[in-house]
Amino acid sequence: MIFNRLVPPMQSPDEPVHILRAYLLTDGVVFLKSQDGKMSGGMIDRSLIKYALDAQGPFPGRRDVKVTAERVSALSSMTWSGDKHFFEIPTTSYYFPAVYLPQAFGLALGEALDLSIQQSYYLARYAAFLASLAVFLAAIRIFPVSPLAIGLLIIPMTVFQLMGAGMDGFSLSLTILAVSIFMRLAGDDSRDSPKWSYGLIVIIFVLATSRIQIASFVLMPFTLALIHRRWLYLLQALGVTTLVLMWLYTAVASNQDGGLQHAGYSHLQIAQYYLQHPLVMLKIMNNTITNSYNIKSYGAQFIGILGWLDTTFRTGFYNVVGVLFALVAALSLSLKNIKQDWLPRVALIIMFMGACFTIYFALLVQWNKFPTDMINGVQGRYFTIPMVALAYALSGDRGFSTKSAKFSLAFLAVIAVLTFAKMPQLLLDRYFIG
Repeated sequence: MIFNRLVPPMQSPDEPVHILRAYLLTDGVVFLKSQDGKMSGGMIDRSLIKYALDAQGPFPGRRDVKVTAERVSALSSMTWSGDKHFFEIPTTSYYFPAVYLPQAFGLALGEALDLSIQQSYYLARYAAFLASLAVFLAAIRIFPVSPLAIGLLIIPMTVFQLMGAGMDGFSLSLTILAVSIFMRLAGDDSRDSPKWSYGLIVIIFVLATSRIQIASFVLMPFTLALIHRRWLYLLQALGVTTLVLMWLYTAVASNQDGGLQHAGYSHLQIAQYYLQHPLVMLKIMNNTITNSYNIKSYGAQFIGILGWLDTTFRTGFYNVVGVLFALVAALSLSLKNIKQDWLPRVALIIMFMGACFTIYFALLVQWNKFPTDMINGVQGRYFTIPMVALAYALSGDRGFSTKSAKFSLAFLAVIAVLTFAKMPQLLLDRYFIG
């Protein structure tokens, strides 16, 4: 909670549009709409719109801009207007909004209690953090946690996102819960085990329709059906896959935002073109992945470039944390019981690879000019959630029970110390005293 106060409102990537999308959920809005030729959006309280824009302010890309007493006073004095205005938030038009439930709860409670906009915003922040923590604690009670999953939670980028009101922190915890349930079901064929599968299906739908890059997680119930030969799992697999595809098709085909990137073409048409010309698509992806600058920037962004991707640690910090993280990954590997659980672990690797492909494909379609030679806009933090699948594929059901995994605790402790020692200094310098 103390860390939370070191980050001014609306200073994590895309946080303003996420908080506005969460507000729409308080009114039961699932599909965004267009109005008078405008891009996708909805009816939002005018004061909340002003708060989101003013709080973001000139900070992005401006290291010289600092928090002032005047800014704090102006933001804290804003109250709900009760007057709603149509506002465009097209970057969230593809998301199924259930992932915003914690933030929506905080905003709705603040508005109902007639708190200020800023007090309501912080309620949304704390609700998202507490929901993420609760989901993670539930996950580790269901299945042994992977050391690498802990590593994902304590790198600076994740800690920073957990302090904001965006969707990354809660999505990460939900992903850990989904993989935990999947691994438990894969190794448990008791009569009562299928009851967990209903929760898994719901989580997969919420994740796959809000974090499109992990749509490959629909393979979980298919894998369970293959392992246990149960019709229930197969029916659930077909059901959730159908629902996810229906949502994605409807969201892509119905929104009016395609012309923003491709004049004269919709996103659906661009996706169809690349799928029909796979060699063209693979060449573009290869150009992107093999670019040395991209590889370096992905690594730094994955570990943590804070703020609006404008607040960096020193190069040595990234090198040290990167090596420590790689060591944790290596020490997480366990081949014990591999004969019994090889199938779910291989499935998780396939899901991870599918998620990586989807990251590039989605950015190629949605945020790059057509045609193009390289995919721009991929950020290292996009790989954090897919890496949960890789984490559990490496460790299986061993968690911290192996000698190597226990040894990884030392490296995790160093990562934690570096994160919680260096982040306050960096944030204070960036936003307050530098």
